[in-house]
Amino acid sequence: MPTIGRTAATIVFALLGLVGAAAHRSADRRQWRAVLLLFLCGSVGVALYLNLRAGPSFGWGILPANAAREARERDYFFILGFWAWGLWAGYGAVTIAQRLRVRPIFGVLFAALPVALNWIAATRLHQPESSLPRRLGESLLLSAPPRAVLFVDGDNDTYPLWFLQQVDRLRRDVTVVTIPLLGAAWYGAELSRRYELLPRARATTDNGPLSLPAAIAKRARELGRPVAAAVSAKEQTRNQLGREWTMWGLVYIERVATAADSAVAQVTPRIAIDSVATRDWSRRIDRWLDGRSVRESTDSMDDYALGLLSCPRLSLLSSPRQAEADSLASLCNHR
Repeated sequence: MPTIGRTAATIVFALLGLVGAAAHRSADRRQWRAVLLLFLCGSVGVALYLNLRAGPSFGWGILPANAAREARERDYFFILGFWAWGLWAGYGAVTIAQRLRVRPIFGVLFAALPVALNWIAATRLHQPESSLPRRLGESLLLSAPPRAVLFVDGDNDTYPLWFLQQVDRLRRDVTVVTIPLLGAAWYGAELSRRYELLPRARATTDNGPLSLPAAIAKRARELGRPVAAAVSAKEQTRNQLGREWTMWGLVYIERVATAADSAVAQVTPRIAIDSVATRDWSRRIDRWLDGRSVRESTDSMDDYALGLLSCPRLSLLSSPRQAEADSLASLCNHR
């Protein structure tokens, strides 16, 4: 989070860049123009080309409270601009050290100030944040039944699963279907080529064509594969996939409706809870967390992941408080 010391250091680093840019221009104008072009393209150019909105931490007290903002900080989009300014800041620090007749190494150390100031935010040693993506991915994959087709909601749910499957070789029998990617032709082609999950002809029912997620779920049933949805998958999407669900840890698993309740299921989607499995997952997650909480941050991803991991515990509460009931409904989509 911004502090007086961090802001002051940022101003100093900006001034070092100006000193370095001026010294670079005097020393080699052709090189300076190349770095200037890199800096402009990697900063202002990126913002204009991508039509970026303000980040979550940008312009508070200046921009209107309801200003449109990016979903999260987009610092990584500007990496080339950071590199260019970092070159100038280092050049400026060494130039000042030479002018003060001290060893240039002190200028290099001073220019490395951002490493020290950002260490707390950038370190991967702090728990539980450093293990959250892995724990979330493991909980989703291991909750799914064998050979399941698992529908997930977005990149935060997808990348940990891909890593665990491709690098750690964990639960490769599960096919992850990322719902927001279904609009991309290449993604549909991969689902068809690798898993035969996308039917060649448009799937239909008596009520007309099925949505793409529903068509994939229908094809999965034809292949004898269970259909599962991550707790993060929106209720509306889950209802397109099926009507009868059982919560098992961090996923909802479709269950085949019996003849007695099929008529009701057509009207009212229903969720049951496998209390034994879900309680087991709740205990596993509580043991790992051991009472720890995430640090305050302008990026809500850690809070989001921690919230998803709390879904098994929340679903087992007999009398949840209002805030817990709201989280169960909105975050865990248990409704």
